[in-house]
Amino acid sequence: MLSSVLDSLRAWPAVRRSALSTLIPSGEGQVARVFDLKAAPALRALGYRIVRGAAEPSAALAVVAAAKPSRRGTTTDDLDFLRTLAAELAPGGFLLLRAPLREREHIAAAFLHVGLSPVSQMASRRSVLTVGPRLAAPFARDEG
Repeated sequence: MLSSVLDSLRAWPAVRRSALSTLIPSGEGQVARVFDLKAAPALRALGYRIVRGAAEPSAALAVVAAAKPSRRGTTTDDLDFLRTLAAELAPGGFLLLRAPLREREHIAAAFLHVGLSPVSQMASRRSVLTVGPRLAAPFARDEG
């Protein structure tokens, strides 16, 4: 999975600060964990402190930025991927996901399904930036 994320990142241009500033608030000194390295400069310009890899255990993550793996997985794979990322966020923190533009509706539905609401999206060149805040009490997973 990691190699497909890296392949996606090489193909896409960097995220612009102007685009990102319309989706998430500035975060003076707040922590952002970045898997999508092309989002790091824009997040840094908005005042976020960027960490890669594991964040300090005491750090409440205000933003997690990632790119959707380029492979065409199942809906279950996509939901598990988003749940894993969202679990790292503090309540009210934002998940930022960059995905191919053709997957815009699928990604919005997946965000809602894992409890990231309200969803905001913006087309950015060949990709779509999708942002959703983590609810204080995420939806329970339906086991039945």
